[in-house]
Amino acid sequence: MSTSEPVEQFRTLLLRFRGRSGLSQRELAERVGVHRRSVQEWEIGITYPTAERLEALIRVLLETHGLDQGREAADARALATAVQREAPHAHAPFDEGWFARLLADPVESARPAVPQHASDERVPSVLDRTVERRQDWGEAPDTTAFVGRSDELALLRGWLRDTECRLVVVLGMGGIGKTTLSAKLAHDLVASFDRVYWRSLRDAPPAGDWLAGVIGFLSEQRLVPPQGDSERLMLLLQLLRDRRCLVVLDNAEALIEPGQQEARYREGMAGYGRLLRVVAEASHQSCFVVTSREAPPEVPILSEAPVRTLQLAGLGAHEVRALLASRQLEGTTEQWAELTARLGGNALALKVVSDTIRELYAGEIGTFLEDAGDSSVFGDIRQLLFEQVERSSPVEQEVLQALAVAREAVPLGTLLADLGPRVGRGTVLGAVEALRRRSLVERADSSGAATFTLQSVVLEYVTDRLVQDVVDEIETGAPLLLVEQALIKAQAKDYVRHSQELLIGAAILQRLKAVHGGSRTEQLLVELIELWRHGSDAAHGYGPGNVVNLLRLLRGDLSGLDLSGITIRDAYLAATDMQSASLADAELLESVLTESFHHPTSVALSAAGGHLAVGTATGELYLWRVVDRTLLLSLQAHTSGVHGLALSSDGRMMASGSEDGTVKVWNTQTGQLAVTIRGHIGSVPDVALSADSQVVVSAGMDSTVRLWSAVSGDPIATFIGHTDMVRGVALSADGAVIGSGADDGTVRLWAAERVQPLVTLNAHTGPVRSVALSADGRLAASAGVDGMVKLWAREQGELLATLERHAGPVYRVALSADGGLVAAANQDGTVTLWDVRDRQVVLSLKASSAGVGTMALSGDGRVIVSCSHDGTLTLWEAPGGQLIATLEGYTAGVRSVALSADRQLVASASNDRTVKLWDGLTGRLTAALGGHASGVWGVALEQVGQLVASSSEDGTVKLWDTQSGRCVRTLSGHASAVWGVALSADGQWLASASEDATIRLWELHTGRLVATLRGHTSAVWSVALSADGRLLVSAGDDGTIRLWATPGAEPLTTLRGHGGPVYGVALSGDDKLLASASFDGTVRVWDLPAGTGVGVLEGHTGLVQAVALSADGRVLASGSFDRTVRLWAAREQTALATLEGHTGPVFGVALSPDGGMVASGSLDGTVRLWDRHSGTCIRALRSDRRYERLNITGLRGVTPAQRADLLALGAVEHEATHAGVTRDVRA
Repeated sequence: MSTSEPVEQFRTLLLRFRGRSGLSQRELAERVGVHRRSVQEWEIGITYPTAERLEALIRVLLETHGLDQGREAADARALATAVQREAPHAHAPFDEGWFARLLADPVESARPAVPQHASDERVPSVLDRTVERRQDWGEAPDTTAFVGRSDELALLRGWLRDTECRLVVVLGMGGIGKTTLSAKLAHDLVASFDRVYWRSLRDAPPAGDWLAGVIGFLSEQRLVPPQGDSERLMLLLQLLRDRRCLVVLDNAEALIEPGQQEARYREGMAGYGRLLRVVAEASHQSCFVVTSREAPPEVPILSEAPVRTLQLAGLGAHEVRALLASRQLEGTTEQWAELTARLGGNALALKVVSDTIRELYAGEIGTFLEDAGDSSVFGDIRQLLFEQVERSSPVEQEVLQALAVAREAVPLGTLLADLGPRVGRGTVLGAVEALRRRSLVERADSSGAATFTLQSVVLEYVTDRLVQDVVDEIETGAPLLLVEQALIKAQAKDYVRHSQELLIGAAILQRLKAVHGGSRTEQLLVELIELWRHGSDAAHGYGPGNVVNLLRLLRGDLSGLDLSGITIRDAYLAATDMQSASLADAELLESVLTESFHHPTSVALSAAGGHLAVGTATGELYLWRVVDRTLLLSLQAHTSGVHGLALSSDGRMMASGSEDGTVKVWNTQTGQLAVTIRGHIGSVPDVALSADSQVVVSAGMDSTVRLWSAVSGDPIATFIGHTDMVRGVALSADGAVIGSGADDGTVRLWAAERVQPLVTLNAHTGPVRSVALSADGRLAASAGVDGMVKLWAREQGELLATLERHAGPVYRVALSADGGLVAAANQDGTVTLWDVRDRQVVLSLKASSAGVGTMALSGDGRVIVSCSHDGTLTLWEAPGGQLIATLEGYTAGVRSVALSADRQLVASASNDRTVKLWDGLTGRLTAALGGHASGVWGVALEQVGQLVASSSEDGTVKLWDTQSGRCVRTLSGHASAVWGVALSADGQWLASASEDATIRLWELHTGRLVATLRGHTSAVWSVALSADGRLLVSAGDDGTIRLWATPGAEPLTTLRGHGGPVYGVALSGDDKLLASASFDGTVRVWDLPAGTGVGVLEGHTGLVQAVALSADGRVLASGSFDRTVRLWAAREQTALATLEGHTGPVFGVALSPDGGMVASGSLDGTVRLWDRHSGTCIRALRSDRRYERLNITGLRGVTPAQRADLLALGAVEHEATHAGVTRDVRA
């Protein structure tokens, strides 16, 4: 009787064989001829090698003894079989004859591996590479004054260096010295490890965020963390195998739920438990050191793994004398011993008490001991802290509370600004110094600017006390601290605010709900609002804002809440529903609101990162002040999308370039249009502004680069040389040098004054999407669809470097003003920052799973903003990578619509990640189907209306049951966003169109991939299927319409005629007519059997996004960025009607089979149903916006732009007329 061996996955086999070979991922990638990221993705199981790559991989593993001796053929066959089984599309069968020849003569049988990317410098091999030891110490304390602990250090060093433990846990009470001991240990062992990484967990960061940070550091920022925590954990494990790393996790007690008999993790922190299990149980060469006041739940059950635990005792008397040498205390040996014993050798407690001895007992230990007797001064550390805080002055207590809320080191200037105006700057300075002297406050970085924080035990105590005091005030209805101190800072960086919400806000609510339950807790909070409504504004303080934040965390929304007539500070209202609430006669101060922008297409930062400008696909411009996220301007600037945007260095002037063919210059102080510039034929993809705002340069679809006066709008020069669309332009600070990049694959540098070309640079293998110049114009950077970022020296025209190849097109590149940093945004959703001097990656950010369309870098290199395809704007600190802010805007715009044959069901695709189903007769929303991870772009209904298909920026297609709302199936396979989806009338086939330039054909009811259609050279926007499913039509960004025979995926013909990308296609029911909608503003009608154009329909004043045909082919509907729907007689090519009512671009149209009803969907968030014969709107369908029916009459503290945003998101404002009657004002 035989038993079959378990089938191993390809990634498992590869990990084992590579581990046996001793090669790192980088070394294996070099020898196979691929990028390291390919090996990484093979080992995670995301992608698989082609047949050619697989043979190269097997050859390298054979040469390096990665295959088991005597079982080489079996191991190689197992690899090939695994690829065939898991990725049949890779076509990688095992060639027995080739492997036999390889075994016989490895040199002759080796096939040369073709590199996946060009590289200017050879990657160092394992023989000539020296290990570069690097450290990131995070919040680790200074250990120069470390004393004692020689026995503990010797033991720990032995564990880490000699027996090579994987996990060491240091346990001990708060203040005992765990942090300084582990810091000293790490410093002592730096030479024994390739990497040292230290992080404090006292603010309980999500495990996924911590994993992303450590992966970035250990991989030198070359690896982009995967989306899932499990995948991130496996990648970290590989890094721990590749190098010997020491990782310290300090203050792990912050992850554990307090007050429980058995240790268990706080909500959302269990990922750390999985991390510790993997670190302890999996094979690797690294070590983790964890400090905590109580053992994490996993530690007791990991006793058999290479895990060691040290229970840290107190200091000895001689160590205490050394520790407190600077305190100038006097005492006998016996007195020192007694003092040490009575405080348990606790370092923090001894420091705290030493201050009392010095100040009140003239430094005499004996006198202090006599006086103290058995008093509570010798209680636990919390008792000591209680007494120290109690005897602190009110101002000192305010400083402690401010530092506890801040959750990070606070500059002295900030403390002075916050507290100084009320109590005096000198008083604040004195309070900080007194607290520091008593060891309650510590300086975070003695070598830099003066910043202060709380030692971890003190932070926990002050936070806990703050939480309990607030709970008591809410329960008694007597707010004091609640009024004086903001508990959650609305305008703080996102990572700080999240910590405040978790460790302060959620803690308050947890204690209240434990006693009163959720409903009574809400009632107690609302009662405080009523109390403040009848008091003076001065008495409100931070109270209403604190309560609003607590109600938001408690309820998840603020709908129906009456906040009228009160002053609200520091309320975070972004991404918060406030339908039917009231802010009438209220005042908002230092608060954050939801923004109304949608589909951002361009971004710009001022030189110091103080201002952020955004242009949208609908022609709006927005301007924010970054420090407090205040919206300063909101303009309807253009009639089409804004793709070029530039800010002057001081942020006072702004230039914009649009698809409408114009360049506009704006005064950001007044919001006034300074000048409108016309001259380009077609779209303006990019603009740049000189530092003094005197000249603006523009890139044209007409292949020209043009220089203009930014003051008068007069043309200065036209630069001709490119042979295709110019995508990017840049300008040196003095306006003397212009850089340009075009679809012809070249980068050109020009002398602005002489109107002469300086140099033409040829290195990209495809279109160039973006260029950048340093301020002095001596360094240029370019990015292209070939995935390359290139650096050039202007004077010699020399290629200086080709930076790491990306997995897809690089859409944007930026340089810091001094040319020291270069940043790039990639289609795969990453933003990468390099140091130009050594070409090393400084930072790699996974900005979005939907892909990053553009980005900007502030001139000083300290701020990065990324703009993803899902409409999210993200601001990051550089080079640390901390998240400053995320601006999501209004996401409910409608991208596509579908109508059932009986008109009873309407489906719409929304950018809020949902598919909405509506009753076509009543207009009632019947379901909102959620499941996509990014915006939904395409929707299609089965003929009988039982199934609806949706396509999303998350790269998937989903099938839903319209009756139950259940997701029936998810179709995955596209490498990028899926823009369009179609179903055949016979219910057999589903087709999807993607940004990855492919169309995929699927069996509708099995989900089986039938074929992948390739032919378009860039994104495919739309797809249509004939009634019998035998013909497929696709529309692409390359300006072509392609016809395919299905299901065989045979290309039939290519239709050309449009003057730009084709966004929509539709077929008549008899498959004789084809309609197409294009960027060029026209709709074309085609005779399908003949493959020829029948006519061109002109009339729209903006690009045409969508098109639909009635079943008989008589009626054609088109939707445009000009916000109209137009109806046409398709065969006669005559206009029937123009349907007006939408306030945003129309992205989707659908017709009932008889052409009697029209459905349209717009970025204004509405679906409109029209009667085709009368041209009237039957019904407007809209789900509630964030601020629907929010009363903002008399609201103060908001800018005009913010007020406009509120109205755009559904708020109402009542205006009094002369007759004393009120009327509603709505967007």
